[in-house]
This record gives sequence, structure tokens and C-alpha cells, in this order.
Amino acid sequence: MIVTHYSTRPDGLSLRRTKIGPEQELVDWFLNEGCLSVRPGERLTIFLEPKLPSGFPDIVAVTWRERVTAKWRIARANLEPSDLRLMHFLVTVGHPCEDSYLRSIFQRSVKRSLEKLINAGMVRYVSSCWYPESLTRSFALTRIIAVEAKIGAWRAALDQAYRNTWFAPESYILVPTIRSNSVLLAEASNRGIGVLSRDNMHWNLNSRLTVFPRSYVSWLFNEWVWRVSHLEQ
Repeated sequence: MIVTHYSTRPDGLSLRRTKIGPEQELVDWFLNEGCLSVRPGERLTIFLEPKLPSGFPDIVAVTWRERVTAKWRIARANLEPSDLRLMHFLVTVGHPCEDSYLRSIFQRSVKRSLEKLINAGMVRYVSSCWYPESLTRSFALTRIIAVEAKIGAWRAALDQAYRNTWFAPESYILVPTIRSNSVLLAEASNRGIGVLSRDNMHWNLNSRLTVFPRSYVSWLFNEWVWRVSHLEQ
């Protein structure tokens, strides 16, 4: 499933309309090559130029387990970015959180967000403390892959690809061609970025990094795949 531009979307997702040109042709080549593998029991969803606080990545591909989302409550459709920021905090803070502690960080919005999260079945309130539900039940994504396509000006693409690691454990630059001794390969490697080209795949797209969700934006994609799949039905 490829998610492209919609003039209006009921799922909270915004995408920029793609422009026809050499970079779009490079994106089309990558998608047509079928470079992204999917394990049995998983689905693949590809977002083209989704609007994020860090910009518009050309491609964000996610694989996810539909069996996990089958048990999700419809109340999840009401969650907003501020609610997901709180959810990510609860998952990563490493200890149960009292109301006063959460209020000191999230201010007055915390009460409403907690109500929405508990209605969505994503948090529990036990012995005056808040706990997140297990990621195995609340987070369906198995991979998040960001790709920046660039014909020239690869340094700008490298900067964007590095920003994409904020939410994507796997981040790549896609270029038409590259020499094995290119400076780009060395600089990308130093920043943990992969380089892909038509003539040579320098990094293996079958790698699976499990350190996520990395930020609340990882959770946004987690919610979007579920909401978009419901639009298909």
C-alpha cells in the first residue's frame, strides 16, 4: 500500500503533492524495484512526502503486524500528537509516574491526554501511578525506513537523512550513481546513514534494527498505518 497526496484526510495525516521530475523518477525506480522485504504476517505501507516537524522525507516505509492492530480500540482514532508525546514519555521514562510528576512536565494538558490514552487501552492507572501497556500490544511497527532521493546537492540530503533518524532506525540517501571511493559514503557511514544507488546497493535493506519507537513521530506512523488501513475497508 502506497499512501500519496490527499486534499483532505480524516486520519490526521498530511502529505505534500509530489512534483514530476528527475528525483520523482528516482523514487519511482526505487519503489518499482521492490527493494523492501516483508516477513510473513506483516504488511508494508509506504508514505510519500509525509509532513513532519522535521520536514518532508521523500519516502517513509513501515512494516507492521496487522494482528496487533486487530485488537485496538476505535478510541485510538482520537489520539493527537500531544497524546502520543505523553505515551512515548511513559514508555521511555523507565519507571511508574504519579500525576504530579506528569503535570510538572506536561502541564494542564496531561489530564485530557491520560483520559484519551486510557480510553484507547494504552495506559493503566495502578496504585496512584500510570503505566504504559506493553509495546507488544500497543506498537505494531516492526521497521521504519526513511529514504531521501537526490540527484545533486547530496550534503543537503545527508542532513535531511540524519534528521530522519529522529524517528526512523533505518535512514538512507538514494542517488542515481556513486563511486566506491566517494566522500559521500564515508560521511554517511560516520553519521549512521545508508547510501543506495541504481548501480549499487551499498547497504543491505534487509537489516532490522529494533531500537524504536525513537520519538513520538514513530508513534505517529504507528497510528497512521492503522487509520489508513481502516480507510481501505
